[in-house]
Amino acid sequence: VAYSVQNGGWTMVAYCFATTQTAEGSIKKGLLRMVGTVTGAFSAWLALLACEDSTLESEYNLYGLVAWMTVTSAIATYTATERGFVARIALSNSFGFGPIYFVITQIIIVAYVSVSYGPESRDEIILNRMVANLVGIFMAMVLAVLPPGNYGGDPGHTRKINNFHWHSIQSVVELLISNDDVTDEVVANNLDSLSSKVLRKSSSMQEITVDFEKDAARLQKLPFFRVDSRVKGELGKITRDIYVTSFVPRLAAKILRGESRVLLLEKNGPVQRRLEEIHADMVKNGIAATSQTTKANFHLPPSDLPDKGGRDEIDLLLLTIQWLITEMRGHHEALKAIGTNRCGIYKNLSK
Repeated sequence: VAYSVQNGGWTMVAYCFATTQTAEGSIKKGLLRMVGTVTGAFSAWLALLACEDSTLESEYNLYGLVAWMTVTSAIATYTATERGFVARIALSNSFGFGPIYFVITQIIIVAYVSVSYGPESRDEIILNRMVANLVGIFMAMVLAVLPPGNYGGDPGHTRKINNFHWHSIQSVVELLISNDDVTDEVVANNLDSLSSKVLRKSSSMQEITVDFEKDAARLQKLPFFRVDSRVKGELGKITRDIYVTSFVPRLAAKILRGESRVLLLEKNGPVQRRLEEIHADMVKNGIAATSQTTKANFHLPPSDLPDKGGRDEIDLLLLTIQWLITEMRGHHEALKAIGTNRCGIYKNLSK
């Protein structure tokens, strides 16, 4: 009865600790934990067998057990550590879980048998811990891949950030070409709020997406559940775009509060015509467009306005918006080329 109760508890513990944020991460951590559990249980069995001594009160040579676990744990730690400078930072993100659970399993089994149960229960305790953990790990792996499943290598996580940037830039353009019914200060305040929203929401989405990708990308040498390396590359570029996208509404708000707002808001003026061209392109062609549909280089014609700095800021605003549109369309196309089948195996579907 005692063993059956413990089996249930260790099964749930193993299930909880084998489950991660993503399906790939759960599968890979589960495999590593299985290896660590089995090898750790076997090492504990060898230690208990070699250090058994019926002449001692505890029936085990505790010094021998400590020496055994010290040596094997040191070897496991060395195995779990990357080579070079990164060894100073942490254990390997790719395969560190295997040696970690080797050490944990070995220590728990040795402690239980040597302190609480004795040699007569050695084999039962080891079998109990190993089977209970393997059942829990298997449960975690199966449930991780059941639909809908959260796949960290899915380019859709990164695409959501890119799409949010697209709609944010479109909102900036719409605010600048449709402000007849509100004052410039109200529009500027709305743009400031949009800038803060972009920075806050995009940063949160990016942090979650990075965690997903990192969790899914361990054990890349496995022939299955690989994460396409291009996902990380595109995520890095879109991370840069967060700050550029946030900068655009903040710059537009600054222009609206300066003397050059006259040039920015002039009806049928060059800036408004340019903004209307950009807006028409974004609405008609969308983020999936693969070709440049508006003039890439645009500069304001000379004017009588004394605010030269303001004119440069308008130029910068328009050029930055056009650059972002080109970048976002490039990201969309690159992410579209990265596909996934139902098993979460990532490959280039464009080949």
